[in-house]
Amino acid sequence: MNYRAMTVVAVGLMASLVMADADYATPKGAFRTYTKALADGDAATLKNSVIASAKHDQLLDSQIAYAPIEKKFKAACIKSYPASAKELADGTPEMLKAIDDADVKIDGETATLNTRLSTEPVQLKKVDGRWKVDLASMYGTDAVDEVLLFRKALGEVMTDMLPDVEASKYKDFNEVKNTLEMRVKMRTALPPSDDATTKPAD
Repeated sequence: MNYRAMTVVAVGLMASLVMADADYATPKGAFRTYTKALADGDAATLKNSVIASAKHDQLLDSQIAYAPIEKKFKAACIKSYPASAKELADGTPEMLKAIDDADVKIDGETATLNTRLSTEPVQLKKVDGRWKVDLASMYGTDAVDEVLLFRKALGEVMTDMLPDVEASKYKDFNEVKNTLEMRVKMRTALPPSDDATTKPAD
C-alpha cells in the first residue's frame, strides 16, 4: 500500500472513531451529539451535526479556535483563585442531563427542543434521515457577525490577561471578571481596523 493510500485509510479510520458516538436518529440524540462535539472541540462531528451556511461555518470555526484559550484561562483562574472553581465548573454534564429531560415537538421533518437551561428553543431538521441542529434558521447573519466579533474580542482579552491571572495579580476572581468584561466592551466598541475589513474573521 502506497503512502497516499495509507493516508486515506488512516483519515477514514480517525473519522469513524470520531463519529462512533454520534447519534442523529432523534432530535435529542442530534442535539446531544452537537453539544458533546462543541465541548470536545470536535470540528468534524460538530460540522456534521448542523445545517449551516458559509457564515455559520465561520461561527463554528471561531468556537473551535476559542475553546483552547477559554480552557486555559479557566484553569488559571481556578488555580489562582480556588473560590472560582464552582462558578467555572464544566456545564456540559448538566446540559446533557437537561437534554435527556427536554421537551421535544416534532412536526414532519422539523422539530423544536426545549431544555430547562435553554433561553431559546433549539430548532432541528431531518436531512436524508438524520436530525441536525438548524443553525441557519436559529441565527441570522447579523447575529452571527455579533457573536464572531464578541468571541474574537473575548479570546484576545483572555490571552492578554492570562499572564496576570497565572501570577495572581488580581485581588480576587470578581476583579478578574470585572476587568474581563470592561476590556471586552472596550474592544468590541472599537471601529474595525483596515485588516478586519479585508480579511475573513478568525
